[in-house]
Amino acid sequence: MEKIRGYFFVEQINEMTLRHHARMPGESIVVK
Repeated sequence: MEKIRGYFFVEQINEMTLRHHARMPGESIVVK
């Protein structure tokens, strides 16, 4: 359960970072 919740949390962060750094999505995707 904790792993799944953490995964979704990271996905949300990635989405937010992609919006702010749309120029370099490769770097935004790597958010852990």
